Amino acid sequence: MRKSRFPQFAAAVLLMVTASAAAAILGTAGTAQAAPLGTLTLTALTGSTTTAPMLVSATTSSACPAGYGQNVGLRVGPAGSATGGLLGAALGAGGYDTAPVTFSGGQISRSLAQGLAVTAVADGDYDVYVECFGVSSGKHPDRFQTTITVTGGSWELKGGGGVPTPTATPSPTPTKTPTTTALVMSPANSAPAGTRITATLNVTPATLGGQFQLLNGTASLTSGNVVNGVGVVTIDTLPAASYSLVGRFTPLDPTYEVSTSDPVAYTVTPGQTNSPTPTTTPTRTTSPTPTTTNSPTPTNSPTPTESSTPTNSPTPTDSPSPTPTASGGNLPVTGMPLMLIVGSGAALVGGGSGLLLAARRRRDQVVPSGLPQWRD
Repeated sequence: MRKSRFPQFAAAVLLMVTASAAAAILGTAGTAQAAPLGTLTLTALTGSTTTAPMLVSATTSSACPAGYGQNVGLRVGPAGSATGGLLGAALGAGGYDTAPVTFSGGQISRSLAQGLAVTAVADGDYDVYVECFGVSSGKHPDRFQTTITVTGGSWELKGGGGVPTPTATPSPTPTKTPTTTALVMSPANSAPAGTRITATLNVTPATLGGQFQLLNGTASLTSGNVVNGVGVVTIDTLPAASYSLVGRFTPLDPTYEVSTSDPVAYTVTPGQTNSPTPTTTPTRTTSPTPTTTNSPTPTNSPTPTESSTPTNSPTPTDSPSPTPTASGGNLPVTGMPLMLIVGSGAALVGGGSGLLLAARRRRDQVVPSGLPQWRD
């Protein structure tokens, strides 16, 4: 009985097709320019034509067409040309017709100059593209591509797929515990200007501490501390006006949220102004008119008479000085005139001298017998 040779024949055909597809990937493409299957998104590591690898990654905008997902290759070549060189090894794991294809890591190993097999890349436009191959269908006539422009040894994206900038994944914002606040004013609703107004902020949870800020809309009026869920501030400098007062609580514990109370409408009315008390001008006191006191009339001294018994001269009596009267003006003129006093003294001295002389003469006269004689 002869064995069938069909399995060996089929295996040989499959091997030939696979070899042809691989040769097409590694070799240059055909002479006709392919139409794009879609775009190619590039993530560049640098823009230098000599830096390897040229790219961080390259991703097609969609999967390869059905039946062309066995092999894929990433190439670069002059814009509009069907020829180009590989930027890394071709991928042959299959399944590239089921999802977009990404080249990354060690799958991209060459610089732009190495991919073009030149030492220096000429200025101009170049296509970076991905080709798709099937086991039996060969290379698809179209490709995923994007165009770059080379200028002075550097390249930049010209069109097609974008070049996304890698961004760090933001850290999740921790969830904070909400707080609530309620503002109470005393006096309530309104007060005259100059009145000390008390604002009380009640915070929930009542165990929290932090800062209490009293606002008129968004403008800060004053602030204070919150202890065990209660904050109190006072203010007496609000001018007469209408206000929309708000209490804002900022907790010390960062795991709790900042909260703001509902606005409270408040009116400060004009305060009562007291009229000033008029000042009385003091009345000027008139000084009393001084009263002139008449000087006493001097008394004539007695004329001495001769006598057997000498008479002592009377002792002059000092005239009492009048007591000055206190007044608000000049002192009145009181007492005896100076000339009168001098004259009276001279008269008294003269009288006394006369009496003394008379007594001496009397002594010198003869005294009758039996009478005592005068002795000095």
